[in-house]
Amino acid sequence: MSTGEHIWSADVLVDSASKTCVEQIHNVVGAIAVYLRIDGGRLFNLATGKTILSSPTGKWFNLKVGFNTQTLEVEVYVNNCLKETSKAPKGMPFWYFKNGVYTCDSGTCRDHYKNVHLYQKNSTDKYNVISPFK
Repeated sequence: MSTGEHIWSADVLVDSASKTCVEQIHNVVGAIAVYLRIDGGRLFNLATGKTILSSPTGKWFNLKVGFNTQTLEVEVYVNNCLKETSKAPKGMPFWYFKNGVYTCDSGTCRDHYKNVHLYQKNSTDKYNVISPFK
């Protein structure tokens, strides 16, 4: 993503909760705009330290992460309630959404995703297909 506004949306269920990363907005040079991780019984943004959801394991929840490439504003929603607004680092040209369980420190890491959708508004990025939802 290099232009426009984008949203990643999914229903998420996490089985393993020890230092488990769930979703990120990552940059091709290594910077992160958001890093949603479960540790200590909470889902939090590792980039800001803010708790997004308490006791997230073992139950389905809807997660939405919005990103505006011009303002660098990030919004995180759980079950359609805004939980955090933050800013991504400046000076990074290309961003992408990343999800899946990794970095956990237990023997088995498991999470589930369904109804995964990507939306974009006002994007001229040639690498993205424009969503019919504007």
